[in-house]
Amino acid sequence: MVTELVQHVRQDIADAAEHPSQHVGELLCLAAVAGASIGGLKIVANVAKLATEERSAQLAIDNLPSLLETTIPSNPTHEALEMRLSIDAGGGIKRALTVHIPPGFDAAKENAALVGFDSTQLNRPAGALNKINGLGATSDKYGFLSVFPEQAPQARLTPLKWAGKSLTSWNAEGLPLNYRPKLGNDVQLVRNIVDALPKAMKVDPNRFVLTGFSDGAWLVNKAVSTGERLPVSGVASISGSLAESDMPQAHLKGLFVRGTNDLNFPAIGGAGKNTSMLKLFGHTNINTSRPALQAEKYASASGLTKIEPSVDTELFTEHNFSSPQSANAPVREYVIKRGGHTWHGRAVGEGAESEFSPTNGRPLNSDEFSVNEKIAQYFDLGGKVRRSLAITD
Repeated sequence: MVTELVQHVRQDIADAAEHPSQHVGELLCLAAVAGASIGGLKIVANVAKLATEERSAQLAIDNLPSLLETTIPSNPTHEALEMRLSIDAGGGIKRALTVHIPPGFDAAKENAALVGFDSTQLNRPAGALNKINGLGATSDKYGFLSVFPEQAPQARLTPLKWAGKSLTSWNAEGLPLNYRPKLGNDVQLVRNIVDALPKAMKVDPNRFVLTGFSDGAWLVNKAVSTGERLPVSGVASISGSLAESDMPQAHLKGLFVRGTNDLNFPAIGGAGKNTSMLKLFGHTNINTSRPALQAEKYASASGLTKIEPSVDTELFTEHNFSSPQSANAPVREYVIKRGGHTWHGRAVGEGAESEFSPTNGRPLNSDEFSVNEKIAQYFDLGGKVRRSLAITD
């Protein structure tokens, strides 16, 4: 175990030497803890345990069948089916993903598809969007296929790792946590999934949607802002953000949900109460956060204008953006009054939640405001016939 710690220290000191301004906080914490012998022994055990778990998890992922070599089957049963597959994330790094196939899924027909990117997680296994946040059940209700990629383990010498806490997040340039090329590139991951899925099934190009929660939404916004068009029809950002320099591709249908009391990505931009400590550890991209610009940027990219007046209710304000030639609103934003950094309508307390959840604000109940229903209906993921039947179930 001592050897494990020495190896991690050497790697993180090398990282610090390469980018000293990004690692000041980590080195300060290292200096503070190094003198505590009892705590030091605990750190040795925690670091070794996490390293072993991450190696084991990556080995399991490397042995999964690839999405590129898979044909997604029909599901004639009354229960959902799930397939755990792998996909390349750049640099030879593989990531796992779960394909959720709803009951009655007919692979011979064109089907709606949704790819969901979760938020940064602390000490919580993958599966929040699918299970805790309820998108899997929504997929079953409306009949669309859903895909849930898993994040990279952000192993580094920080107090979290010393305490034996597992942190997983997305990894790409411009995201809140600093980009680490050795963990792959998740903008490339998004593109690889979007390219591979239509080869594994018949995807309806008009109902092919990316959604993300928190920095998962930031990743999606980044992926459609590279200048290289992604063949998707829409984006749903839940408690997400983007940088002021990001400009999404044109002609995307957009749905945005954010809260006025978001302590991670506050509407005024920059770091919030819950994310200000990132700067101590050199993760300064949080300063570029501009959540209130998301809907405006998507609307501007497609030449849309804001429809007045906005819809104002006791729980939220709804902003719609459209063109003079269309009565539809290709871009819609819900601003939840007193809403936190959360997924409204999710089932609180079901399954293993991230340790970040208690600080993010309590979500509205599903009968008040359901993100899952808004996504399914706004993007017509069930199709008009199935959707009308599902709502009356």
